[in-house]
Amino acid sequence: MNIDNFYGSECRGELVSLLSDLVKIPSHKKVDGREQQVNDYITRWLYENGFEVEEKTFGGISLPLGIISGNENNNSIMLNAHTDTVGVEYMENPFSGRYDDKRIYGRGTVDTKGSLAAMMIAARVFKENFKASTDIFVYPSLHEETGECEATEAISKTIKPSYCVVGEPTNLDFYFFHKGLWFFKLISKGLSAHLAVPEDGINAIEHLFTAIGSLKEKYFNPRTKEKDGMTKFTVCSMRGGSEGIPDYAEALYNRRTVPGESLKDDFQNINMVLEEIGAIDPKFDVSVETYPGYETELMPMEPPTDEEFVDLISTSLAGIGNRGGLFPGWTEGSIFRKNDVDTVIFGPGPPAYAHTPFESLEINQLVSASKGYLKILLNHNKRFV
Repeated sequence: MNIDNFYGSECRGELVSLLSDLVKIPSHKKVDGREQQVNDYITRWLYENGFEVEEKTFGGISLPLGIISGNENNNSIMLNAHTDTVGVEYMENPFSGRYDDKRIYGRGTVDTKGSLAAMMIAARVFKENFKASTDIFVYPSLHEETGECEATEAISKTIKPSYCVVGEPTNLDFYFFHKGLWFFKLISKGLSAHLAVPEDGINAIEHLFTAIGSLKEKYFNPRTKEKDGMTKFTVCSMRGGSEGIPDYAEALYNRRTVPGESLKDDFQNINMVLEEIGAIDPKFDVSVETYPGYETELMPMEPPTDEEFVDLISTSLAGIGNRGGLFPGWTEGSIFRKNDVDTVIFGPGPPAYAHTPFESLEINQLVSASKGYLKILLNHNKRFV
């Protein structure tokens, strides 16, 4: 079967128009209602295109679950991409949805409204031309960018599909496992004093620098070397200082983990290094804390257990993308996988374009991703016919 026949100029135009419309609707955490407006648009689209729709509410925000009912409830498959985006600071016209003959521009094109638009069109093409052997779900998830994954925790346990395709910017490659994520802060406390008499104070910034250097030497670098460079400790912001000797300073770290690592182990090892410094300098007062909003570990995603599913994905995406190793980003795929849902990560756009002021997506990648999602649905359908 040549699925290119389903993606003529009319379908390509609908893909571009759909993504453009999604981008025009702001859906980051500082928007009133957050994802509600974009979810309302998706709900209307699903009804208008003949899907069964089950509306669910989480934290006061309703979201639609698009459904294509199959002959059996077992072995269902879910297409998932999140509708929220990061903020738009330093970005010109983030919600224009502008496009030319090659690209679509704006916040969310890559991460991950492009994946979602491609999934929606693929599911509609399938529904209009084929009979489903198992249930198929289209699930636009909430709050992925802020790590508030209540909806996905609930969906993965109650709907509990057997398989899930999570749309993320993979540049059309596909991944079966990925890194975990959390944040932590180093908090340095000192004693304020006039700059003319610095010896009367305790400089919190200097102690913070001491902690950063010691941790890098004694824990971060050895752990990174042990894990062949795959595990990461990245200081991403600092705050502190005053008109006198600073009595407070903090550094925020982004942590990327591989299977087998834990927040508990990190804190134990970090505290050991800090205690060693404190034993030498009794004025040293630096502690480690979780970052508000990221108290819960966002765990790595483990590989699938069903090798036939792995083969099905590889066959479906042959000629579209390549199988990757360890995906560097975190996705809600880890939540599905934790709840025994075999999962693959696949979507359009380079990861380097996500979260940037120049976020945009090639139209050809958008179309290729939608073809890939359709091929997965078709081969899944054949497997369980």
